[in-house]
Amino acid sequence: MGLRFKFSVFLLVFVMVHAAVPQSNRRTRNYTKGYAWKEFTYPNAGFAITFPQAPKEERLKSVTAYSVYLRDDVFVHVYADNGETTCSGWEEWVKEGKFKPESSLMAGRTPISSSKTAMIKGHIAIVGESPRGAIHAVDYSRQQCLNNRVYSFWARWPADHPRPKDVNRILNSFRVIAPAKP
Repeated sequence: MGLRFKFSVFLLVFVMVHAAVPQSNRRTRNYTKGYAWKEFTYPNAGFAITFPQAPKEERLKSVTAYSVYLRDDVFVHVYADNGETTCSGWEEWVKEGKFKPESSLMAGRTPISSSKTAMIKGHIAIVGESPRGAIHAVDYSRQQCLNNRVYSFWARWPADHPRPKDVNRILNSFRVIAPAKP
């Protein structure tokens, strides 16, 4: 066997073992120390939100992701779709109960077992929390259509902790703004 193959096997085993260790037993680094919370605005995506540092921005096929790690085991991702959704149609789809966890933008990554509808700031939303036993974590998901754009939120924290205050601070700071002129 070649050296490259042995290294690949070692790397695969290392990743699998590392992923199997409960997150609460890992040493975690706090990524918010030394940062000043500030509001970041994204006119092209039509929203503003407060983060402790600039999020990593990644353009995907039909969404843009904005990601912040608060610690190694706590993160928040915000997804904004391309703005081609009709909110009245989306809300009707939600009210008719046609949504399923698999239809979320996070499908395949984190199925949310307890999805339900809720009113958030006067608008209907799909929200859910789900324990992830294999990784000893809790996943939170929220989708909401505002200004003809679906915004999705995904957060994760250790299962043996309540939802972190910093996660709530980020989620509660979200607001829509006037979209950029094309």
